[in-house]
Amino acid sequence: MQWLVDLLARSKPEYAETLATLKLPEDPGHAWSVIGRKLSLGTDQLLKIISNSGIPVADLDRIGASEVTRIPEAIARKYQVVAAARTKSHIQLGCADPMNDALAKELGFNIKHPVELLFSPPDQIANSLNRFYSANIGEAGRTLWVDEKELEKAKVNPEEAIARITQHILNDAVKLGASDIHIQPFLGGGLVRYRVDGMLMRGTSLPLTVRDSVLRFILTQADLDISNHTTPQDGRLRVLINDSTYDLRISYLPSHNDSRLVIRLLNQGRNFSLEALGFPMRDQQTLRQLCRQSKGLILFTGPTGSGKTTSLYSLLAGLNKPDINIMTAEDPVEYQLQGISQIEVDEGRGRRFDTVLKSMLRQDPDIILVGEIRDAETAQMAMRAVMTGHLVFSTLHTQDALGSIQRLVDLGVTQGQLADGLKAAVAQRMARKVCLHCAEEVKQRTPLEQLFFDNFSETPPLRAIGCESCHFTGYLGRFPLIEIYQPDSEARRRMRRGRYLEEPDLELNRSLAKVAVQAIVGGLTTIDEVTRVLGADFWGSIDPAHINVAMSMAGLELNDQRKPGFLLLGGDQALADRWSEVIDYPITVAADGPAAARILRRDTQIFGLIYNIDMPDEQVRPHMEGMRRHVAWAGLPPIYVLAQPNPELETALQQHGVNDWVTDPTDTLKLKQLCDEALR
Repeated sequence: MQWLVDLLARSKPEYAETLATLKLPEDPGHAWSVIGRKLSLGTDQLLKIISNSGIPVADLDRIGASEVTRIPEAIARKYQVVAAARTKSHIQLGCADPMNDALAKELGFNIKHPVELLFSPPDQIANSLNRFYSANIGEAGRTLWVDEKELEKAKVNPEEAIARITQHILNDAVKLGASDIHIQPFLGGGLVRYRVDGMLMRGTSLPLTVRDSVLRFILTQADLDISNHTTPQDGRLRVLINDSTYDLRISYLPSHNDSRLVIRLLNQGRNFSLEALGFPMRDQQTLRQLCRQSKGLILFTGPTGSGKTTSLYSLLAGLNKPDINIMTAEDPVEYQLQGISQIEVDEGRGRRFDTVLKSMLRQDPDIILVGEIRDAETAQMAMRAVMTGHLVFSTLHTQDALGSIQRLVDLGVTQGQLADGLKAAVAQRMARKVCLHCAEEVKQRTPLEQLFFDNFSETPPLRAIGCESCHFTGYLGRFPLIEIYQPDSEARRRMRRGRYLEEPDLELNRSLAKVAVQAIVGGLTTIDEVTRVLGADFWGSIDPAHINVAMSMAGLELNDQRKPGFLLLGGDQALADRWSEVIDYPITVAADGPAAARILRRDTQIFGLIYNIDMPDEQVRPHMEGMRRHVAWAGLPPIYVLAQPNPELETALQQHGVNDWVTDPTDTLKLKQLCDEALR
């Protein structure tokens, strides 16, 4: 796309300085996006500049199949061109490099007809190739793990292929129980990741054209601007997945070199209850007693993603009765609760938390939920609602329950107001439950388990392993860890005197750390999981002298600088070490298919697969099919190493789109070349 940079510099001198320092990627699609972002120009603006300079432009979105299919698919895909029209003497082809005379001559020779090159945006070219030719969407050496039968059905209408792939991604998310879907740049294409039980899990890889088409499809369905590559966009979409209605909250964010999309899945048929969330019976009883108050402030605290809003929804669901008026102010409204008036905060339109809350007080509410107390105005209005006889629920971003008092005082609430109004502060975290399908009984303690034993004289009963039921994570489902602070009469007396912060309660009887210890000893979760969730605060409260040691043992030390690596299938550790030394990439060994899937779920630094094929011919196909069932979902580039030349197997590889492989295990230079190409 250097021709476009030169053209813009000539026709728009104000961009010359920016263009002079621009480093363009080789891929035309990436280069087109980079130019648009750097100059803050949309597709229409760039096309206008190109057209005004005298270069003809072809709008491929308006052409028909009869024009496109004038040239063979193999040529169209190889040269990335699309037939747009035909004149008396020439076939007009849309391409990303219309100034390339050598390309025009080569194309004319191959299709046996003179051609004229017109400019078309790279994304239109990719879309047209996928729309008008076969639905076999992909790039050499990269395959998408989508049911082949579905793609066969989509051949009748190629546009349907992208819709089906998007549906596959959504179906996988629901099947995994994911709360979010991430689609982000990866290895020159895209990577789908799912947030399951609070942790990101690797999904499939997508070729660049597929990723871009999926992004455009989702943005279009959400009525967002697909030509806007410079500013973030947010949208919503309601879909039906497996007979359940989901609201999709869509966030599109252009980044320095590319763009990424995050989808939050909200199941509108979800059942909200304390039991469903996994609250222990003791905590359920305490929370229900708090909800019986006629007035007062009940706070839930914790970082983003700790389940505060979900817990509040569960409490409101239990309080929702025909004779009670419940109103909420939320940013945004995530779930629609029948019988409850929910108002979405929109600061751009003047609907701030404090102004919405002020209007609510005129609506005769009994119970109020304020999504978050984030400023002094909202804090004062919440306390005003409490003092006028309302039961108010809200959230704060503090590390623990006791910290909520300091936070409210910082926001201008007096200690006297808190003495009369604060009923409870609940700190919450969500921890993963150990999967009972694969959990291993602890017989010989690890160093971290030994450190726990040294402090509590208790050995954790279970250790997380990983199986198909838990998607090889070792954990299945989550439960809340909570600490509840209810100011006693002495604490309220100090608040009224304005002395509470001078003599704070130093420790709760059931702090988060103590609750976590009980969960570990009870076999509900593991030390590693609690360390991940509570971090250094957990070990700081039970063994301050060994904080750094414990964090290191749990694998949570900072600055993981590992290089991208490969997963070896069909070899041993000695072979992996020998190859790793030569190719200069780390290699992890998988004993079998399930082990490979487990490693891929956990290790995000694995960027490719090496298949070492050294077995009798009759075993090769069953072996490869078995491995593919377990690892193909990741969509990682495969590298094949054959023990010796095998014409039948090599023909099969070619038929599956593999262009190159290693036919001699000692040819490490060839292996390194393929590994380098896979990671570009």
